[in-house]
Amino acid sequence: FLNVTTGLPVMQLRQLRTFFLFDIDGTMVGTDPLYLSVFTDLLKPFGYKVDLEFYRSNIHGRVDQDIFKALMPPSYTQQQLDEIMKHKDDLFRKEVMLQGVTAMPGLMETMDFARKNGIQCGAISNAPRASCEALLEALGVWPYLDHLIIGAECKRAKPFPDPYQLSMHKFGAEPSECIVFEDSRSGIQSGVASGARLIIGIQSSLSDHILRRHGAHATIRDFEQFTPHFLLQVHSSALDSNLNAQCIEKLGLAGLPVESIPTAFEMPGGYIARTLRLQLMYKKHIANVEHLPVNAVLKMESPTLQDNVVEALQLYKREWAFYKHVRRMVPLRIPRLYCTLEKPDPKASGVQQTDGLILEDLSLMQDAAPLALRPTLQHASLVVDKLSQMHAHFWGEPELPQVSRISDFNMEEELRSRWPKFKKMWAHRLDPDALAAGEFIVRKWSWLQKQLSHPPFTLLHGNLRTGNIFMLKG
Repeated sequence: FLNVTTGLPVMQLRQLRTFFLFDIDGTMVGTDPLYLSVFTDLLKPFGYKVDLEFYRSNIHGRVDQDIFKALMPPSYTQQQLDEIMKHKDDLFRKEVMLQGVTAMPGLMETMDFARKNGIQCGAISNAPRASCEALLEALGVWPYLDHLIIGAECKRAKPFPDPYQLSMHKFGAEPSECIVFEDSRSGIQSGVASGARLIIGIQSSLSDHILRRHGAHATIRDFEQFTPHFLLQVHSSALDSNLNAQCIEKLGLAGLPVESIPTAFEMPGGYIARTLRLQLMYKKHIANVEHLPVNAVLKMESPTLQDNVVEALQLYKREWAFYKHVRRMVPLRIPRLYCTLEKPDPKASGVQQTDGLILEDLSLMQDAAPLALRPTLQHASLVVDKLSQMHAHFWGEPELPQVSRISDFNMEEELRSRWPKFKKMWAHRLDPDALAAGEFIVRKWSWLQKQLSHPPFTLLHGNLRTGNIFMLKG
């Protein structure tokens, strides 16, 4: 069976012995508004103003015992803590009955998908059992679950690995066979500590940046984005063993003591380049690991490219030169270059040529926001205007000729040889004016190149799309 959109073998998933481990609050169902209302009323007599920031800092993802022990007066006995925790549970169940709950979009379809493909599911939560049971009953997901694990009933709750490890033990599953779905910092830390193969972050209250910073391998807005294509992409690393070893070695030489790259998530790429987001796991003895990047971007030649264009244009050698010599002069926030990958030069024995780059992942920047999914004409005009101003800054810069020269590559000949194939491929999509413009460019290339090589003209090339351009907030 093939996915009609992607063409990927959906039923290949049956060959993967897989278990889904779900957190409940904020993952299966959006309960933050209910808990916010309950804790607002409950804590008001104690002088607390419960807003969203207070909730996320003091309540979200934590067990009740820890929450109330931290917030109640020091004189409170365990009996008093038990009483207020029970009162909280009663208020929460009342809110569930009054307001009802709605499953996270796509959850029931994901449950059906799991059942049809023989994937067993468990629920793991730090919330009290009575509250979890009320939610699961209201959602109607009990028939899909093999068990419910409660953090407070384990030796240690999340963020320790005990709840997820107990679930794995009940399934008789290896950590490498388990996929964890979580929305909180403590939950993700628990999943990571359990050794689960994949941690999928749910963006119900925390951003992609924060979820991945705490260890999520990938994130989704809700379960509508958890497609068979997505699962097949993230379930296994896209790096072969040789490339994986070279990346770890090169990153180590660059000062990043990486022990493993558990996932390499394929990102949208172009005709020439293959782009992968690498998940970086560091050696256990390394101090201050929280200051090291959790992801990096690998950019290298596409394996499907049957062309000599990368070698002819010396693309990665030139891109390395850009990061080495030009990056510091560009008035934009540009990714840091961590290291380069090499392969033997087929034309020169014993010589290595640049084959790829490992770069900083700018999506992890706290204040970065990707360009809109569907850029408007106003977006395009703004980007073109800013980049044109930047290009003009470099006219006459003495360092640029050192990195911009291309040897053994005749662009005019390449255009003439490629144009007939391009025209045949895209003639049904291009109108006559566009085809005529293409014919003119091919015929007049030398003249156009000369005209565009002098001020005030500049040539901008690239794709204006999400993932390529980020805007700093403010």
